[in-house]
Amino acid sequence: MKIENVALDTIELDPDNARTHSSRNLETIKESLAAFGQRKPVVLFGNTVIAGNGTVEAARSLGWSKIAVTRVPPDWTLEQAKAYAIADNRTSELAEWDGNQLLKTLSDFDADALMSTGFNQEDLDALMKVWGPAPDLDELYDDIGDPTEEDDWQVIRARVPEDVYQRWNECLKSTGEKDLSAIIMVIDVAHRALVL
Repeated sequence: MKIENVALDTIELDPDNARTHSSRNLETIKESLAAFGQRKPVVLFGNTVIAGNGTVEAARSLGWSKIAVTRVPPDWTLEQAKAYAIADNRTSELAEWDGNQLLKTLSDFDADALMSTGFNQEDLDALMKVWGPAPDLDELYDDIGDPTEEDDWQVIRARVPEDVYQRWNECLKSTGEKDLSAIIMVIDVAHRALVL
């Protein structure tokens, strides 16, 4: 792979780009470029960007005059270039976060480093609710208390497979409970912990 530095005003964004860039996405790319510089080249087909349109837009808004690029092989067809452009976006889209590790890593960052990742404090707080330490159910129950008629709670019935029902009952028996009302309370407390 040969990398060149080319003038930004000599390349064009892909007019058929199927990937859109929101203002938050472009801001995040700008933050990354400002914090880390360009760490991977934009991919060109001729003078058209087929991978890195957001990077080019962000670099232009930062006032950059040049950008590092690589070009697809000269014998590629337009169809191959378009297929690569889709694959480049789709392959990253199919990856998943390891929530525990992501939370652990982001929690070590200061505010500036956090912003350069594309995550913000609100994102970190949301991750903490899902992947952070489990809530103390006794404390949550003390805060919430028992439902009353004034709560205007709705009754929800759920159908579950027999094996799930049996496992729930075994869990309840091990705690000394005799019916499913206790597990409904636990589910409600856990739900409130996630949304409060």
